[in-house]
Amino acid sequence: MSLFSVNHKKLDNAIFFNALYSAIIFGIMFIVNDYIDNYIIIHLEEDYHIYLQKTTKLVLHVISTFIFTLLIAYLLWWIFGWGKSLREA
Repeated sequence: MSLFSVNHKKLDNAIFFNALYSAIIFGIMFIVNDYIDNYIIIHLEEDYHIYLQKTTKLVLHVISTFIFTLLIAYLLWWIFGWGKSLREA
């Protein structure tokens, strides 16, 4: 059950909400990327003398991207009902 009803039959609405969803995901992921690079990796290197390899940084970014994207997708599903038209088809 969504909080707001969105008409999924109009293509203009679908394109607009897809662009909005992509902007939200990419905007948040750029912030998360900066946070990982500026705080977490530096904290590990300075305090614990752990120097991460490129593959470890890649895995850290992939896992954090997946978790945040999944949380945002479910949040938008719950608030706006985005994606429910795929189940109804």
